[in-house]
Formats: sequence, C-alpha cells, structure tokens
Amino acid sequence: QELTKKLKLESKVKFWGYIHPEELKNFTANAFVGITLFTNDGLSNQHSLANRFFDYMHQGVPQLAMNYPEYQNFNTEFEVAYLLDTIKVESIVEAINTLKSNTQLYTQLHENALKAREIHNFQADEKVLLKVYEKLFKKA
Repeated sequence: QELTKKLKLESKVKFWGYIHPEELKNFTANAFVGITLFTNDGLSNQHSLANRFFDYMHQGVPQLAMNYPEYQNFNTEFEVAYLLDTIKVESIVEAINTLKSNTQLYTQLHENALKAREIHNFQADEKVLLKVYEKLFKKA
C-alpha cells in the first residue's frame, strides 16, 4: 500500500482487504485477466495446477500462467491461458498488453474457458474420484 502511494497509483490500484470466498466469484467474473504466476522454486510449483487457475476458467476469464508442464498439458486440451516462460515484470506487461490489443486471442481464450468448464468441474471429477475409491476399497 505504501508503494502504491509512493508511485501515485491510488487511482489504478485498490486494496479490498479480506473478501469472503463467495464474494470472490463476483470479483473474478469482472476481471479482465486472471494471474496464476509462480516462481520456479521446485517441483511442487512446476507440477501443480493452482485452484485459482480453475476459478478463472470457471468464470471464463482468460489468464496468464507459467509455462510449466501441467499448464502446458491443460492448454493443449483447452487453450485458456497465455503462458509465460518468465515471471519478469516486462514479460507480464507484454502479455497483458497482448491480451488487450489482440481481441481475437482474448476472445478465443474466453470461449475456450467456457468450453473447458463444461468438462473440468467438480460434478465430472466427482464421478472419476468415486470410481477410484470404489476400486481402492474393493481391493482392501
């Protein structure tokens, strides 16, 4: 917050404080872009998919994500994110500006997110998970 004041960005940056999880859907739905960026601190970050990745997808919000294996795999099936090789400020700014200026790409990412959410959702995943548990407990 101090840096925002120092840089005189109060008109561009707003700090909301704690937001109840149910209210986050409204914030997400109104976002221009979602940001799912992690530093390459280890295999955990490289081989995971963040919950917010799916939050953005379910709201149809195009996003920036790291060019890590699981995001690559997901994007191969449904291109919902603009993948970044680096977390440098210049790369992030360039990606956001690309999404702002390339309306065709932005629209495609948005439409793909809406399609992906029909397949990648709890209702569908629940069935798969229940089958795994069923097999697991039959063997016990």
